[in-house]
Amino acid sequence: MKLTVRGLLTFLFILIVGLWFALRVYQTRALDEIRESVAFLTSEADRDLEEVSELETALEGYHALWGLAWQNPKPTQLRNLEINRKRFSEILVKIHPVRLPGAESDLDSLSKLYFEATQSALDESMLGKTQKARIEQLYVQLLIEVNDVEEVYGNARRKIATTGKQLVDAQRDRDIFFLAVSVGGLAVLAAAIWILLGAPLTELARGMRRLSKEIWDEPLKVKGFGEIAALIRSFNAMAETIKRQKEMLVTEATTDELTGLLNFRAFQDRMQEELERAKRMNEPLSLILADIDYFKKFNDTRGHMAGNEALKEIAAKLRKGSRRYDIVARFGGEEFAVVMPETDGTKATVLAERIRKLVASNGSQLTISCGVASYPAEAADLEELIAKADKKLYRAKAEGRNRIVA
Repeated sequence: MKLTVRGLLTFLFILIVGLWFALRVYQTRALDEIRESVAFLTSEADRDLEEVSELETALEGYHALWGLAWQNPKPTQLRNLEINRKRFSEILVKIHPVRLPGAESDLDSLSKLYFEATQSALDESMLGKTQKARIEQLYVQLLIEVNDVEEVYGNARRKIATTGKQLVDAQRDRDIFFLAVSVGGLAVLAAAIWILLGAPLTELARGMRRLSKEIWDEPLKVKGFGEIAALIRSFNAMAETIKRQKEMLVTEATTDELTGLLNFRAFQDRMQEELERAKRMNEPLSLILADIDYFKKFNDTRGHMAGNEALKEIAAKLRKGSRRYDIVARFGGEEFAVVMPETDGTKATVLAERIRKLVASNGSQLTISCGVASYPAEAADLEELIAKADKKLYRAKAEGRNRIVA
């Protein structure tokens, strides 16, 4: 067969098309590995969510059984109680700290306090009002921590699914560059394809397999160039994000960054829970809303840095002046809130006055005005209670500031 330019070009075209198809097969397999790894990560996250849900179920079951066991401490009741406690502890070990490396031990410490308190009540065969309220408070706090973990696990699961889809879409849409390779580059085409495409995809697939097994001790080496290198960088960033999310599950977004107090969202959640508990227990509950007097003027004259320091100092005094089981939060701006369980309006006013004096002590240049409202004497729900306290706060400021209106 006579070799012609047309024949050579045809041969080269067939060779290029063959290489193109071979590369497409390789890419398809790599994409399958990525999809499988993402699916594995997603299923792992789903199992994590199921374990957290089981943790909540075990806690609720223990609490219900504890109430029955305290009223009627039969051997069967006590055995069932111990079974539920062990079930809770076993699930907790699965997700923390093994699944949450480096996280704070809020769940461990709260569960320990809660189980010790309930066991103490059973051992002593006595349950005073204060002790019962303490157990209920620990139970509510523990439920909040479990729910926070469940929420963050859910966010992590959605992040894994979204990022995995982005990885697959980015790889699928990638352009193939080797069709423009000249005849003279055919000799090195296979090596170039491996260096520029095969090695990066292999590295990426290796990283996905390691990540699917929760092994992430170092980032992948960035190989290749352009979109492939960017894809590996995105993968490294995604892996670091997943790692950080697993380490920060318990501490996720419940405190104000500046003052360390509860933020507004967490305050609303805790306030609603305390109000519902007060309704169930037929107990009073009071709310103090406090606002720093002339804080804008202080900020304008002293600067925002001094203003931030003043906010932190007043937040510390609010914590110091409140009781151990009171809930202190930054309501917004220069406004703070203190929720006082089992406290009527008269006691809350005394406590608010103590806080006001503490803020104004030691030659402080700033004072606070406070409004105090109580359930059920003045309000029947959360919105009404906040509105009453807010209205009284405005009265305190209108009547001269640095005072309490109850």
